[in-house]
Amino acid sequence: FCSIYHPAGLTLISHRVNVLTKGMAVHGIFGTVGSAAGPIMATALAALISWRASYAFLGIFNMLLALTTLIAIPKRDKHDVEEKTENKVDKTNRPALIYFYITNMLMGMAYYGFTTFMPTHFAENTHQFMPFISDTMKAGVFPTLVFLAGIVGQLIGGRLGSLYNRPKMLMLIVAVNIPFLLFMGYSSDMWLVVFSIFMGMAYFSNQPISNTLIAEFTHSASRGLGYGISFFLSFGIGSLAAGFGGFIAESQGVAAVFPVMGFLLIPALFTSYMIIKKS
Repeated sequence: FCSIYHPAGLTLISHRVNVLTKGMAVHGIFGTVGSAAGPIMATALAALISWRASYAFLGIFNMLLALTTLIAIPKRDKHDVEEKTENKVDKTNRPALIYFYITNMLMGMAYYGFTTFMPTHFAENTHQFMPFISDTMKAGVFPTLVFLAGIVGQLIGGRLGSLYNRPKMLMLIVAVNIPFLLFMGYSSDMWLVVFSIFMGMAYFSNQPISNTLIAEFTHSASRGLGYGISFFLSFGIGSLAAGFGGFIAESQGVAAVFPVMGFLLIPALFTSYMIIKKS
């Protein structure tokens, strides 16, 4: 049920926020902070109280958040929605949207590939870097640093998307992700951590731009469906990369997963180029 948030929340932002790319960047920053803070909070509560306390806290927090949402976000009737919608689009750009969906799916596969195996990669290949920290701690701390670096990426993406042509910026971001995935696969210790942090910045910089492009390519009345399809492809189909990566990790080693994810993004260069041509 948590996944329902993405199409609903992003549609709401696209209808209510005037400077859309900046709004998506702010939204992404808070989401990234939550992704980084959530595991730390859950682990701390489980260690101090019990694992049940972690779930209880999240349940109570979300109930309070739901009430706050109902009170703080003004409701609009159907007439107001049609009249006051920001970023109104009267026609869906289907060719550009299809190429975007393919690009987003490939980016989702790369994301699941590198985030699923990143903790194990850190634990196995950073023995000489900060040896006073246990491998288990490294598997938790270093990925958290990568997600926190995503905050910087969100800011960069929001800035680039506000100043420059967004389809071109998306293609640039896809291209930048490829070498960092390769570097992650062929490095260890300090350089592995450094390249991973840059990978976090590179990947998350795509989110404000991508979420803005969906709004620009879809009819205002169909925007929720547009976001729903996008997240189905990136989260649903993209998650298949975890299984595929597991096969690679078993046969070639965990480090081999990251270059493969980089090669997966090469077709995304073509599809992102086609977005430029069709937009």
